[in-house]
Parts: sequence; structure tokens; C-alpha cells
Amino acid sequence: MLLPDLMVIAKANRTIIKEDAIHGRPDMIIEIFSPRESFHEARKRVLYQRFQIPEYHMVSPKTKETVSFILKDGKYTMSAYAHGKLHSAFLGNHTFEF
Repeated sequence: MLLPDLMVIAKANRTIIKEDAIHGRPDMIIEIFSPRESFHEARKRVLYQRFQIPEYHMVSPKTKETVSFILKDGKYTMSAYAHGKLHSAFLGNHTFEF
């Protein structure tokens, strides 16, 4: 089973949150990259695109690099590549520094 490290669900979509599981797609996913899991990370990206997750981010805790993708015409397009920052259009165009 593949699960995201962190998911964000908009308040307007909170009805997908059920006691037993999330019944629907999250609005944003953040994955913490691990070199040991690189194969799974590639699989996850394909699945997230298939399920039309609007925004997807990969963060490397070791290098602090972030790669961000937004869904455009059903496919992921890289929207940002940064160091020590994560920019989210979904979260009101906020940039988070770490």
C-alpha cells in the first residue's frame, strides 16, 4: 500500500474524511524523499497524477531541495524547484521556509 507522508484536504472537501479512511482525493500531497524509496516515489507520482491530485511536492530532508508539481490538463507540470523553500499555490500562494 502506498500512502502519502502528508496530505492536505480543503475545508470545503472535508466530507471525504471518514472514520475508517479518506474517501476521495486530497487537494495537496507532500512526500519526504528517501533515496531508499526512490522507486516508490516514482510510482507514487504516477498514481497521484492518475488520481488527479491538484498539487504534489517532493522534499529532500538531506539537501532541503523541493520539487513542486501542479496538475495541468491532467498531467503534472513542474511548478517550482527550490532549496529550503516550498511554494504552494493551493495554500494561497504561500512560501514556507525550512
